[in-house]
Amino acid sequence: SVSQARTVAEAENWDLEAWRDYCGEGRIELFQANDESTEWGGFNYDDAGVVPLEDFLRDMKESSLYGFDYDIKCSCEAFVQESFILPYFKNDLMMQGSFGRGVWPVLIAGSAGTRSRLHVDSYFFPFWLTLLAGEKIFRAVALDEWREKLVPLGLYNNDGDALVAYDAFDDEAVRATFGGDDVEVFSTVLYPGDSVYIPVGALHGGLNRGNEPALAVTANFDDRSHRDLLLRHYCSDQHSLEHRINDKTCMEWAGVLDDFYSVDSVHASPPDAPVPMDSVYYNDVFCDAFRWKDTDEDEGRDRTCPVADRICPRRNEDEVVSRLELAVCFARISPRVLPGDTTYDELRVWVREQVADAWPVGTARPSARALDMALKKCYPSRWRLRSTQRRERNGDL
Repeated sequence: SVSQARTVAEAENWDLEAWRDYCGEGRIELFQANDESTEWGGFNYDDAGVVPLEDFLRDMKESSLYGFDYDIKCSCEAFVQESFILPYFKNDLMMQGSFGRGVWPVLIAGSAGTRSRLHVDSYFFPFWLTLLAGEKIFRAVALDEWREKLVPLGLYNNDGDALVAYDAFDDEAVRATFGGDDVEVFSTVLYPGDSVYIPVGALHGGLNRGNEPALAVTANFDDRSHRDLLLRHYCSDQHSLEHRINDKTCMEWAGVLDDFYSVDSVHASPPDAPVPMDSVYYNDVFCDAFRWKDTDEDEGRDRTCPVADRICPRRNEDEVVSRLELAVCFARISPRVLPGDTTYDELRVWVREQVADAWPVGTARPSARALDMALKKCYPSRWRLRSTQRRERNGDL
């Protein structure tokens, strides 16, 4: 197929030497597997480190470390501009929500024998992976399957956290741990150019094998076709309004925080046609609301993207507040006026009414009076600062 031909070509053009020579300055996080660990992926997080990609790739064949979270869109713009997204994932909304300033897509890399144990990704997000080099055994267990059969065995809790360490790539160990062959485990072998899709909340893991190190591009993604599943399975324990407003991601999935921009996030290309990767990951409509740069001060790591200013210029004309910020604010203050058993649907309607009153959809900016009223409700300290700034500018917002 056309899609398969494109991914094979990308694998041929972007081998280990190309990543090292053209994009080696970006940094990759390294983890050491631990046979006794029940942490995410079966790794020992005490031994984690961050190094330049070129340093890791130079010695990777002899290394037992597994590399994750090399930020491709920030550290290897050339790959993004030369590559394509498979048609199934091109309507990704990840760059337009609260996760938009994350690392996706990323490069992961490991020598033969490195692995990740069966695990569930954060927020039960689905994801895709395309292998560029090496070979990889990939295994997965569907969400309903592991919740029904592996949670009662005490192997995982209902959130997908591992409670027991076991080798998911040793068939005898799997049978012994699972108590027979009753659990359906999907297993496949990936070769360069092959892609795999993992659905919402599925357990999954990979074992790199063969004579060469494995390189893969992967990303969690969030499109409208998956949001009902994510809301039902991940947000099912949000029973009260107080719980619902404390999880911004669940509010996004429920539509409480999205749809405040008229920008069409769905590609107009034919449904079965791949699209350039840069049109998905460098198309952040919420640049109107946020700077794309993000610094994780708690971890001491600067995730600033070197090309963010060019890719994602600040276009928020008022430079103080955005429509999305107002939506978050109104959601947070909703318990003052809405009953505790308010549903997501009811919350969505109320928040949109409040935001529309302050900043109607389709307008470049709100009126001074409407914005002042909204800020007074939501951000008293910011409203006072804005009043001072307005006086200094002789009434000009």
